[in-house]
Formats: sequence, C-alpha cells, structure tokens
Amino acid sequence: MVHELVHALTDQHFGFYDTFVELLDDDRFEEAAALQALAEGDATYFQLVYLQELPVAEQFALATEALDVETSSLDSAPEYVEADLLFPYDSGYQFVLELVDEGGIAAVDEAYVDLPVTTEQILHPDRYEAGDDGFEVFIPATPVSGWEVAEEGIFGEWGWRLLMLESVPSGDLTQASTGWRGDAFRVLTSGDDVAFVLGYQGETERDAIELTQAMIDHIRGAMDVGDGVGEGGGLLFEGPAGYAFLDREGDALTFIASTSVSAGEAIRSSLGR
Repeated sequence: MVHELVHALTDQHFGFYDTFVELLDDDRFEEAAALQALAEGDATYFQLVYLQELPVAEQFALATEALDVETSSLDSAPEYVEADLLFPYDSGYQFVLELVDEGGIAAVDEAYVDLPVTTEQILHPDRYEAGDDGFEVFIPATPVSGWEVAEEGIFGEWGWRLLMLESVPSGDLTQASTGWRGDAFRVLTSGDDVAFVLGYQGETERDAIELTQAMIDHIRGAMDVGDGVGEGGGLLFEGPAGYAFLDREGDALTFIASTSVSAGEAIRSSLGR
C-alpha cells in the first residue's frame, strides 16, 4: 500500500507516468528503464522507511506475510527474466539511496525534474550526478533485400549485462560492462528470421577490449555458432544457430547476430567490415 501511495503522490507532483508512456511509445526504452528504476527505487525507499518506523511486532508480521507470497512463476523463469524484473527495484533502490545520502530527500525530487536517461546512470549514480548522459552512437544503413527494420534504440549497460548474464561469470560481466559510454542497436526481420546489429562505444580502448573478450566467451558458450575464425579484422562465427560477427576497432565494437548467414554477411558488408 505504501509503495503504491508513493507512486500516486509522485505522479501527482511530477507526472512521471505520462512521461514513461511517451518514452515507451517513442521506443526510447533505455530512458524508460532509467525512469522506471527511479520511480520504483523511490517507492521502495520510502516503503522501507515506513516499515522501519513500525513496532517490531508489526515488522515481524509483515515479514512473515511476505514469505508466503507465491513466487513459483518467477523462480521457474530464466535468470535474465528474473534479473530484468528486479532491476528497477534493486538497482533503483540503490540509486535513490545514493541520491538521499548525497543530497537528502530533495535530491530525489530533483531527479524527477532532471531525469536519469541511461541504465548506466542507475547502476553508477556518480555518473548521473556528473551529468554523464552517454555518447550517441550512429549505425550506418544496413539494407538487406527482403528484410525490414523492426526496431532501433539504445541497448544500454544493463542490456549488455542481461545479454551475457548466463554465460559470463559475474565478476567478469560487471568489469566488462562498466566501461559503457554509449551504443545503438538495430533489429531486422524477414518472416521468422531475425538479425541484430549493435554498435558499442567504450570509455577507453581497455573497456572495449574487456567487453570484446566477454562477448567472445558469450558467443562461444551460448550461441551455438562455433568457435569463430578471423575474418575482415574481426571474428566470424557460423553454426547451427546461424551467424555472428564481432569486430573491435580501438574503443568501439560492432556485433552482428543473425539466424540467416546470408543476412548476417549482407549486414557486415554494408558496414564495410
């Protein structure tokens, strides 16, 4: 009840829900994820503050009640689904906690005026406080005959973590994704076939190297496209699941994945790789 009351009061003052819907309608999913994390972290923070003010007996009763909540559907979901559902609550709470520690409750209100716009800012509140909104990455046109662009947007630091969550050890995953500076993705479809192209920009060349190694481990361990061979300065993978290509140049990385080998090759060719 407290959680939802905080949402209602916050929306009344800042109208965050309409903004959230507009972001989704415009396919600005990275910004929407950051706003959702702020809102859920805000509500979770004040929910916990309220609980801490209750008598111990009431706290115990509520904790016991929470243990009885049915979670079998979540427990049976893939790890990345569970992590993504919990992200706005867990990481959002840590983000709000950092805001309160640095600037008090007023800093939370100010965040609804100057919104976080990337999941990187949620994961690293100091980058939000520094005004680091990420770097805009541009992917050139990737025409493939008979295919159409289904979606474009920003993958985000959290997106990279989710992608490799079940194939790269936790410590390596955090290290590899933390150097995110910006990215852009494009999804193309043709019938049941799907192709994906992703351009990444690291803060430094070292960051791009670390992400590249993590992605090699992910491709080899999770994608069923073989071990890869050197091609065009990058690594080319082909196997039962289709096609993948990974190419790093300095602090930038290009990743292509496709259920169709010919489409993957056409995309790589259009990018001059």
